[in-house]
Amino acid sequence: MGNGDPRTERIFCNSCKRITSHVLRVNYSRPRIVGEGEQPGEFLTSIWTCAGCDQETFERKLTLEDGWQSDPVYIPPREEPADPEESVDPAEEPIQGKDFPHLSAGLAEVYREVVVCFNQGCLVLCIVGLRALIEGVCVEKGCAKGDLQEKINCLARLIPNIDIIEALHAFREAGNDAVHRREAPGKEQLKQSVHVTEELISYLYELDQKAILARSVSKRAVLRDYKPGTVQ
Repeated sequence: MGNGDPRTERIFCNSCKRITSHVLRVNYSRPRIVGEGEQPGEFLTSIWTCAGCDQETFERKLTLEDGWQSDPVYIPPREEPADPEESVDPAEEPIQGKDFPHLSAGLAEVYREVVVCFNQGCLVLCIVGLRALIEGVCVEKGCAKGDLQEKINCLARLIPNIDIIEALHAFREAGNDAVHRREAPGKEQLKQSVHVTEELISYLYELDQKAILARSVSKRAVLRDYKPGTVQ
């Protein structure tokens, strides 16, 4: 595999009960001589993981030298319905987890568990995890004093959009309901909550890091172009 984005395929996931994006983790091929004519070929074994629930799937295919290729065989076998594409409700599509390279390891693990809980239908645990994730972001960004309401209000100094702050307060209240009453919002509403939190993380961590790099490049350019006596 190359150094770019990992290869993905749409495969039916037994755990999510629908077709989802799967990420290729590894390929292994071994040569074979097959058929009465002893034609050269190879068995290709691949390991895929569901981008939603992280469940692994093994795939085997036979390819002959003339280009013929067998249908893939999955281990464990797929339990898909007769027409799996028709069975997919857009509102039920799993969340495809994102990679945030500059998010701390601890919060990255909380985010991963939030996605897994959502895709497994554990909505109360998902909203509790989402609340913990937001609080962790507040603390890492210097808003560690007071309860979560005060932490979110403090975070407003870093976020120009007041709508995001109001959305965070809504998540906080939903998290309180989940903890004290074991109640969770609807699945579509919770999915949107996760997506808004992803945008928050992207803004506070990824965009901020890109801005730092841009400033660094700009300073190096100024120093590179500077010649003694040119500054007035």
